[in-house]
Amino acid sequence: MRKIILALVALFLAAAFAAPQAAETRVKKKRYYANPKTYAARSRKVDDDGYYERIADKLPVGTSRWWHQMDLENRGGR
Repeated sequence: MRKIILALVALFLAAAFAAPQAAETRVKKKRYYANPKTYAARSRKVDDDGYYERIADKLPVGTSRWWHQMDLENRGGR
């Protein structure tokens, strides 16, 4: 009986010391934020000759050209 209690106490102590180390190994998640400069550069899909898609579904959503095209297609919501 004494050996069983001693073994249980040893297991309890080993688990107690191992628990804080397991919490330290967790990796903090890195958050990525959009860079407004790169987003604006990507959203401009204008060639050198000034051509751009005249379909609202292919334009960047929320831009002034998108709203204008939505108005032309009678989907502007106004």
